[in-house]
Amino acid sequence: MRSWSRVTHSQVAAFLRTLATAQFALAWGQKARGLRLLRRALALGRAEGYIFFTFFKPDDVARLCAAALDAGIEVEYVQTLIRKRGLRPDPSVAISDRWPWPVKIYTLGRFGLVVDGQPVTFGRKAQRKPLELLKILIAWGGRDVSQAQIADALWPDADGDAAQKTLTITLHRLRRLLSHEHALSVRDGRLSLDPRYCWVDTWCLERRINQMLARVREEDERVELTGLAAATGVLLRAYRGPFLSQDAEPWALQTRDRLHGRYLKSLKKLRDYWEKQENWEIAQACYERSMEVDIALARCA
Repeated sequence: MRSWSRVTHSQVAAFLRTLATAQFALAWGQKARGLRLLRRALALGRAEGYIFFTFFKPDDVARLCAAALDAGIEVEYVQTLIRKRGLRPDPSVAISDRWPWPVKIYTLGRFGLVVDGQPVTFGRKAQRKPLELLKILIAWGGRDVSQAQIADALWPDADGDAAQKTLTITLHRLRRLLSHEHALSVRDGRLSLDPRYCWVDTWCLERRINQMLARVREEDERVELTGLAAATGVLLRAYRGPFLSQDAEPWALQTRDRLHGRYLKSLKKLRDYWEKQENWEIAQACYERSMEVDIALARCA
């Protein structure tokens, strides 16, 4: 491809070669180099208006787009690529909320709902139960949650049939609020948010923790410290406050404590790792972030 681009002076060839090299670098753990190449390729793609290009599978393009959005590279152009190509993210990895998700749900430090890029305002009393249903669903993992369990939590004084009937009505209202039929599914008496259509900040936080700990656990000499330092910075910013800080129900408190504890444990492991690397600046940042998180939870209690 290098020879082809030199002979033909083709911008397309230069774009494809740089994008392919970025893909290889990221796959081999060379994150800093991969992002530099990705920035160069996407700047050229935006300037030339490239949307559909050969040699790359949709899943590969989706992964490159996810990496670009996570790093804040050519955000508007990448979002356009995603929309026009109908790309879907890999649900097993942490994806930035910059991805143009149909539905985005924020629960850390605040509760917020964004549908098709527009924040949803909560003014009507009729929205209270659908939103409470959504909060409980997220608190209990967001996937394969028993309808009966949710009905008992929402209407503890109602008999089984009445609670189920009211739950059916509330589900209908929640679907209307989310505006996307496939965002919420019901199967075998269990509710799930579809990760192909919904982004939830707690899901993203836990995936970032998992990915970060997996990278430092083996202490592999091939780990690129520059990329790992950048990823540590992203994780330090990912926890934006206690889970549903305004809610005092038992289901909210349990999830709040669990996430808080898990985040603190991950920061301690990161701090220990960076101390071994003698990177005192990042180790101190992990320690200071731990203190901030504890203070935030104390104020919430």
